[in-house]
Amino acid sequence: MPKRFKGFDEGLLPFSPAAGAINGLSEEEITAKIIDVAKSPAAAVKWGSTTMEGGPGNTGTTYYHNAITGITVNAMGLPNIGHIRAVRLQSRLQPQVEAEGKPLIPSFSPGKGENPLEVLPAMAYGFVEAGATEIEVNYSCPNKPVDGGGSYEPVLGYDLDTMFEIDEEIMKEIGPGISLTRKLPPYVGDKRILIPEVAVYFSSKAEQIRQNDAVILGVSNTIGSQRALTEMGDPALSVGENKDNLGGASGRAFAEMSVDGLKSMIRIVHDSVGIVSSIGVDSGEEVYRRVDFEEADLAEGVTVLWENERRGKKFGQTITEMAEQYYRIHQEGA
Repeated sequence: MPKRFKGFDEGLLPFSPAAGAINGLSEEEITAKIIDVAKSPAAAVKWGSTTMEGGPGNTGTTYYHNAITGITVNAMGLPNIGHIRAVRLQSRLQPQVEAEGKPLIPSFSPGKGENPLEVLPAMAYGFVEAGATEIEVNYSCPNKPVDGGGSYEPVLGYDLDTMFEIDEEIMKEIGPGISLTRKLPPYVGDKRILIPEVAVYFSSKAEQIRQNDAVILGVSNTIGSQRALTEMGDPALSVGENKDNLGGASGRAFAEMSVDGLKSMIRIVHDSVGIVSSIGVDSGEEVYRRVDFEEADLAEGVTVLWENERRGKKFGQTITEMAEQYYRIHQEGA
């Protein structure tokens, strides 16, 4: 499997912030975090996901990490600056990030009420026009209510026919020479049956690859429709008018779930397909497990960055500490 991202041999940590880590409504804050990560040992800098219209996301308590259980839950609703501002930001910051020897990867998603078939190809085109050579389409966000509102699931990630149709349109829009990551939802429970079809489709894209293109899969995102508790046993979330306390669950408690999904995909996907592994990646040791042992190309995380930020550490400091752990393992194994 080709290593699409600079890593061990180049003195970098094969890790990047996952979609959601660098996002929000403040361009100033997004800019500062992008530059901070670019100057760190991270192999890549991913930001977003942004939507076409943007917006503040959900209200209420939309994020919580339980330090005892290791469960992180969020229902943030993709607060973001919108596509027009995101394209301008990408164009302005990409040269600075590339000067540090790594890609700046914008992640984009349909927003609430937006037609994915219209907005996703348009956003892909916009970022490529802005100069991006590596982009991520987020097929795992946002979530739609099902079962009368009692649970939620990704708009696209489980609707394979629609996802594949949109993917074809995106490929037409972006032209040659672009690395396209597809961020997928977790295929767990009764959704595991979808893994072979997903693998076959994206393997076929890799076999038809154009020069300098890359097909990359981001395997596993948050598990939808989860109700988490605080350390005191209270509901962790209280979102919007319905206050159903449901959100997407992630964190180290789901590391084994993520590794299982990684193994399941790698076993059957074409060798030329790149793999990015997220959920539960909170240390250099876990990066080593995902990349050097389980053969992902890159590991990603959010919780470790946000929780350390609450303790006063910038993203770059956390990544530096993870890189030190990662290289210590290599040295001990040498």
